[in-house]
Amino acid sequence: MDVRDANCGWCVTSNRCTSKMECASVATDYWFPSVKNQCLSLEFMDHPSGYAYKLDDTRKPVTLSVTFVPPLETNENMTCRLGNRSIPKDIAPGQIQCKIPEETERIVYKEGDIPLQILLNGNVIAERKILFYRCLRFPSCGKCIEQERTDCYWCTEEALCKRAKGSCLNVPPGNGTIRSYRRLALRRFAPKDLSR
Repeated sequence: MDVRDANCGWCVTSNRCTSKMECASVATDYWFPSVKNQCLSLEFMDHPSGYAYKLDDTRKPVTLSVTFVPPLETNENMTCRLGNRSIPKDIAPGQIQCKIPEETERIVYKEGDIPLQILLNGNVIAERKILFYRCLRFPSCGKCIEQERTDCYWCTEEALCKRAKGSCLNVPPGNGTIRSYRRLALRRFAPKDLSR
């Protein structure tokens, strides 16, 4: 897309740079002119800052509604892939719903960022990473609560990161925990050794 030539652009269907006439697509919005300097990316409708999958307690399938930026007409030839595994999908106007199966003996998710990819006719057209995590793996208060996409609690009495406020020992309701969404306030007022 660095070419900036009005006759060149990215063809989503063939996954390469072409002229508009060469781009054999099912819809006109499948060709992006290089002069706009814009590539296709994914957005999660209910999770604008990204999605994270809490392995500690997710026991059911999760459906992510995925839209394209810039908007792209969806079609039945699109599929979802998580890491190297195809996952179920539903197509709706302007979006594709990717269904992440629950973890089982056969399906085990590794911790870390795993790419969710949208494919069209077998070619990857866009991807976005999903963080798979366990709260207990975060070793410090700062690591436990600084994550933007996670939902963990720091148990001050135990000095452990846990998945739910109620899982902290000997804690009266409302005390003794710090939740991850309060991380900005904590960074401002916490001692330096807690922030990392």
